[in-house]
Amino acid sequence: MIGAVTAAAAAGLAGGVAQAATGFGFALVAVPLLALAATPHDAVVAVTAASAAMSSWAAWRERREVDRVLTTRICLAAIVGMPAGLAALILAPQRVLAYGVAGVALAFLAWTLAGRTVRPGRATVLGAGLIGGAALTSTGMNGPPIVAALHALRMPVRRQRATLQAVFCLQDIVAVAAFAALGQTSSRVWLYVLCAVPGAVLGWFAGDVLFRRMDERAARALITALLLASTVALVVTAGG
Repeated sequence: MIGAVTAAAAAGLAGGVAQAATGFGFALVAVPLLALAATPHDAVVAVTAASAAMSSWAAWRERREVDRVLTTRICLAAIVGMPAGLAALILAPQRVLAYGVAGVALAFLAWTLAGRTVRPGRATVLGAGLIGGAALTSTGMNGPPIVAALHALRMPVRRQRATLQAVFCLQDIVAVAAFAALGQTSSRVWLYVLCAVPGAVLGWFAGDVLFRRMDERAARALITALLLASTVALVVTAGG
């Protein structure tokens, strides 16, 4: 338990740095890290709850930059996709879930390294929300498709970061409510959340400093390094 609590605090800190520095990446970094010491199921639920708290705070701080119309469209589409992810979270064996988490992270890593983009448009935005909703409730990682969609729109960096926080905030709140309603939370999960949130806030302040000083290439290199290290560790652990 002590190891898992420590992992939760470290996951929150590392995830907060990534999220502030790049606009996303909290779950991409935090879920694999926490899953090293906790079950993949608990890691997904706890990180989603911690992300809801941190993203709510960050979205409020950045509220003047949020694109509200875009946020609404993405979140409504996400709600449609969430039931499929919930079914996977509840029914899939823990090892399968661990590999699912690693698979999503590695797919995004490959997409990033390849420099791929998607076409802008309403279909892209709604599709990203739908896929993101399913990914959120199954792996905790709704960021990759949503980031790809917003990146295709060529939004200003600060506006994109703020809009992402609003999207994550609303989606996470709905997901956590669904987790609680379906009996997927526990005292252990909430302990992880309590340990992760303070680190996430501290990480945000540190990442915000990096955000103001780094260019986009450096920010992506940071999250790629964190993502690769945590995902490889998760695959090794799941395989053992």
